[in-house]
Amino acid sequence: MRDREVMTMTEAAAALGVSVPTVRQMIARGLLSPFRTPGGHLRFTTESLRAAKGESAPFSERSHGLSHTVQNRRERVEELGLQAQELRAQHELDSLRREQEQEEADRRADAEALRQERREDTRTRRINRERLTREEDEEQKRKEAAQESEKIRACFISTWLSIGLKLVPVKCPPEVRLQAISRLKQALSDCPHDELQALNVVAAAVADTLVPWRRQQEIARIVEDACAALPPQAKGFLGSPSEWDLMAQEAAFSALSEFQDETCSLERIRMAVRIAVNSVIKKYEVHHQTERQAEQKAHFLERPFLSFELSSYVHTLLDEELIELEPGEEFDDVIVGLESRTRKYLHRNLTGRESREEVKKLLHEFVRAEFEL
Repeated sequence: MRDREVMTMTEAAAALGVSVPTVRQMIARGLLSPFRTPGGHLRFTTESLRAAKGESAPFSERSHGLSHTVQNRRERVEELGLQAQELRAQHELDSLRREQEQEEADRRADAEALRQERREDTRTRRINRERLTREEDEEQKRKEAAQESEKIRACFISTWLSIGLKLVPVKCPPEVRLQAISRLKQALSDCPHDELQALNVVAAAVADTLVPWRRQQEIARIVEDACAALPPQAKGFLGSPSEWDLMAQEAAFSALSEFQDETCSLERIRMAVRIAVNSVIKKYEVHHQTERQAEQKAHFLERPFLSFELSSYVHTLLDEELIELEPGEEFDDVIVGLESRTRKYLHRNLTGRESREEVKKLLHEFVRAEFEL
């Protein structure tokens, strides 16, 4: 038998060498007398277990012969001690249970907090993923919209650029066309997506680009018109400029060099160019007059004219019997002698401005003088 004075149901069964259900049956038949703690639990004393096994009381108790009252009191004291132990044990159990419950509550709270934190973290990650996905979608949509807008804008600019280039005359030089392209691109880049405004912008850009070129074209026409005033005899043939064409052009460009300001009116330029070209025309007229007079003079001094007129006039004088040939003198010899002297006379006295009749008259006067008529 164990030395412990108070035993539980399981310990009592082990001390008796029986099972717990057998102990319960022994209690029911009155073979075993347990007592209950304030908490309602069954407990067994060593003496009750020994009694149930038929063992006698300890030697000390038999030898002393304690009375039944003392025994009851001792049992009562033991019972009270057991109750006190039970109360302390219960208190400690309650404290342990409360601590365990508190620890369990703390663990549950910690676990709940951890679960809540995990849920919150999961929710946050989900929200962040959704936000990132949404932002990526929005960014992708913005990029696609921007690309689409850029395509539409590029198509708009390309279309109106093509329309603007059609307004540029074909005969424009390449540099003017390049300037028009550059100005059109710059103007269309800021133009709203509106056909009417685009048309106005394109027309204005092309017009502004063509202003210097049209001015140069107008100035070229002014020079061409002024040079066209040259007499036909002063102009070249088959597209090859004459000396007077080059002089007129040089005079015109020299006059243009004084009008570098783009604000100068075309009328002033036209007047200055005409004055410059007219000076060349006057030089040509003087030169042409001089040449014409020299040619005219040379024509009158040529043998066919001179011989014919001398022969005709001498025949007339002979027919009119105003002169007579010397005996043995030939008519042709007379004409040859008169021709050389007449040529010298006419060369000294002709200017080339005389008419044919005036030359004939001068020739007749010389012949009459030669024959002393």
